[in-house]
Amino acid sequence: MANYAQIKNSLQQLYSLLDTVEESGGKPSGINTSLRNVFKIDLHTFFMYLSAADGKISSEERAFMNYLFDSTMSGQDYVKFINENNIYSTDFEEKTPITLQILTNFDKKTQVLAGIVGKSLDPLTPMFLKFYAEAGKVFVSCDGADQNEVQELQNYINGVVARITANVESAIPQKKNDDVAFVGGKKGAGSATITSNKPVAHRSTKYGPSVYKVGVDIPAGEYKVYPEGGRGYFGICRDANCDQIIRNDNFNGQAYINISNGQFLDLTRCYAVPVSEAPMYKPNNGVYEPGEYKVGIEIPAGEYRVIALGGARGYYGIELPLANGDRQIVSNDNFQNAAYVSVRNGQILQLTRCCIRL
Repeated sequence: MANYAQIKNSLQQLYSLLDTVEESGGKPSGINTSLRNVFKIDLHTFFMYLSAADGKISSEERAFMNYLFDSTMSGQDYVKFINENNIYSTDFEEKTPITLQILTNFDKKTQVLAGIVGKSLDPLTPMFLKFYAEAGKVFVSCDGADQNEVQELQNYINGVVARITANVESAIPQKKNDDVAFVGGKKGAGSATITSNKPVAHRSTKYGPSVYKVGVDIPAGEYKVYPEGGRGYFGICRDANCDQIIRNDNFNGQAYINISNGQFLDLTRCYAVPVSEAPMYKPNNGVYEPGEYKVGIEIPAGEYRVIALGGARGYYGIELPLANGDRQIVSNDNFQNAAYVSVRNGQILQLTRCCIRL
């Protein structure tokens, strides 16, 4: 319960900050309730969204939310609210919480926030984002960390950060009613299963063929790239003309890239997905096809026999990522027929015109 108390104490501090924002004229005219109440609703529905990822509201999740928000909702109350308001859906996850929209605009107006990408973070918006991430981690672990809930937490936070960075949601919705009601209910125990309103399948953020300025058109970070059709091409460059290439490749299968603010990313015949949203590779019938694989995550560390495909010379590369997006080659070889490789956790294994059959 100690973690719960810390989260609640931090929440009270954020409420006080929102009171200050409101007293400073930071509440939009279309919001006819206190900013702390808006945040309370935003955060409460965020936890409901996470809890729905495994299809049920556990008694631990219900207790966490009721403790944090001084609520008395039962498990069935939560299930009904989630289903009636379509909370576990892409419609919900693709909308930035109203509180964060308000804070972002407030920071701009006071010239505290000059811009997230490549510039100093303001003292309000990042603070609330951090709270979302930290409180979310405590919440998903309260009844044992379900992998679906952990993944939804990552996806949600990454999506919110990307939208704030891109500044795609600056308009605050107008409320028709004079108040934002907060749902209460009767006390209850046990778990309740979410049975209606089947959630829309999660969609990953996808960046198609184009040239992107990192930090402006696409957030910095780690991505998986996938070819469209045959062989794809990516180039990570220091300049807009891509004359100064940091790393590039014509590739089959999946590949990994790391990009930093100020760089340029050229995607040709391929698309990129943030690693946090990309599916983990699972070998079909024990076969690792041509592509790149993280050792210790997608392929266990150890010794493998690498087999060339179609009579061609195969190529393998064992590499380590560098901070600037380039790679350090640990070992590589062009070989005929077959070869053996030994890989360690943290390395990336690149297979070209070859495969591994377990």
